Amino acid sequence: MRDTGTGIPDEVMKRLFEPFFTTKGRGMGIGLLVCRSIVEAHGGDLSVRSEEGKGATISFTLPVAEEGVGDVRAVSGGAG
Repeated sequence: MRDTGTGIPDEVMKRLFEPFFTTKGRGMGIGLLVCRSIVEAHGGDLSVRSEEGKGATISFTLPVAEEGVGDVRAVSGGAG
């Protein structure tokens, strides 16, 4: 996922996956943490990149086994 907003400040980037950290008045602060846990449980990776003033990108990679083949290849999701 990519946006062209203001980006994520460095002090927030450091805490994005911290349980119950939120910048929203009504947020629970577990959304990205849960997403990362699910992706990692399936052998993948979730990453966040941001440039202040230009926006942010959240992307993930999951391994996928091809039908009938024993090797696993990486498939990227998101914008990255």
